[in-house]
Amino acid sequence: MYIYSRANFTEKLSLDGSVQVYRQNFDSGTVMTRVMPTLRVAYQFRQELSFDMDVGLETSHSESGTQVTDTQRKFFSLGFRKDF
Repeated sequence: MYIYSRANFTEKLSLDGSVQVYRQNFDSGTVMTRVMPTLRVAYQFRQELSFDMDVGLETSHSESGTQVTDTQRKFFSLGFRKDF
């Protein structure tokens, strides 16, 4: 499942939010669930040049018999984009 929303605050500034939820049952009996919320801010300097920043968190939960594994990953990225 993927949920996405975009808000334009001005003509040049926008904020995107999303949540991804993924669940898989393996033939071995293992069940994995992953949730990943993400925020993105974009600012357009000129018509062809923009700045993007992403920040997010991924949590994962797996169960296999008596073994339970929980992991967490944080991520962050900055970038410039030039449209040709």
